Parts: sequence; structure tokens; C-alpha cells
Amino acid sequence: MNRGTANSVLAGIFAVGLAGFGFWLWSTRETVPAAGETGRVEPLVAGSVQLMFPGPGNLLHTEDRLLDTVGEDGSLLATLVETLLAGPNTEGLFRPFPDGTELSSILVTRTGTAFVDLMSREGAPPLSSGSTEELLNVYSVVNSVLVNAPEVRGVVLLWNGQHRPTLAGHVDLTRPLILNRSLIAASAEALSGT
Repeated sequence: MNRGTANSVLAGIFAVGLAGFGFWLWSTRETVPAAGETGRVEPLVAGSVQLMFPGPGNLLHTEDRLLDTVGEDGSLLATLVETLLAGPNTEGLFRPFPDGTELSSILVTRTGTAFVDLMSREGAPPLSSGSTEELLNVYSVVNSVLVNAPEVRGVVLLWNGQHRPTLAGHVDLTRPLILNRSLIAASAEALSGT
């Protein structure tokens, strides 16, 4: 085999390997699941859960709740998010999103990514906010889901059915978000065993 042929063969092998690697990267990305693509994952059982609400010190504080009903879609995970959006019972804690923000749907993929679609009753975009407020609002949902549903590995937030790069310009929503322990108040951390 001459040098030109050998170089052509090596270039072909490299191209096939690169194409294979590119396909692998493409196939492992998480996208919004189409109808029928989700596994029937029911990570929660009725009982006590810990919801994370924004509060003093620009941290998330735990509030224990009892979930004994399922959401409209038959999911206890939906009930958890709906209860979180309804706001806290504890004085000094705040709801993560303004009144009128509802859960449109929640889907969990077979790989453990929860797609949480929030919506405004009027179909309005999310309210603008500062970086700390947005961080706490986003992770109020993310941490509440992940602390209570260990089968869920990451959370993707959608707004009005759209996968937005950010809600208010600060927190990157282009990838699944994982538990952020640094935002949990020490008392909440002790309660949740994290």
C-alpha cells in the first residue's frame, strides 16, 4: 500500500469515527419528549414531602407538607409542584413564582429527566427579576423535585410549553439542572439529610 492510499484509509477511518462520536453526542442530548416518549415513572408515594421556598438570607427553606392526593394527570410529582406553586404556609417564606403561575404538565423521561412546564394563566412571559431572585425561584422547583424524587436525576424547566434559554436572563435553562445544595438553608439541610 502506498503512502497516499494509507493516508486516505486513515482519513476515512478518522471520518467514520468522528461521525460516530458526533452521532453519539447528538443521541444522548435531552430534548423535550414527544407524546409517548416518557416512561411511566412514579417516584413519589403519598406522604410527607419537603418543599423548598425562597426566604431569609437569600436561601431556600424547607417546609414539610403531607401529600395525600394526586394531580390532574394522576401524578404525585405534579401535586408536589402544584403545592409548591401555591405558596408556603410559613411566615417569612415566599412563593417561587407570582400568583397565576400554574403547572401545565410534568413529564419524566426514561433516563430520569423531569420536564416541568410552568405557565402563566394569561400566557405571559415570566416576570423579569434580578439574578438572586431568579436563582431561588428556579431552584425552589428543581430542588423540591430532586429532594423528594431520587429517581429523577435532573430537571428541565419550560415556560408556556417553550424551552427557553433562561427565565429572566440569569439562570441557564438549556440543560437539565441538578440539586443545588449551596442554596439550602442549614436548618433545611439538616432536616432533609443532605
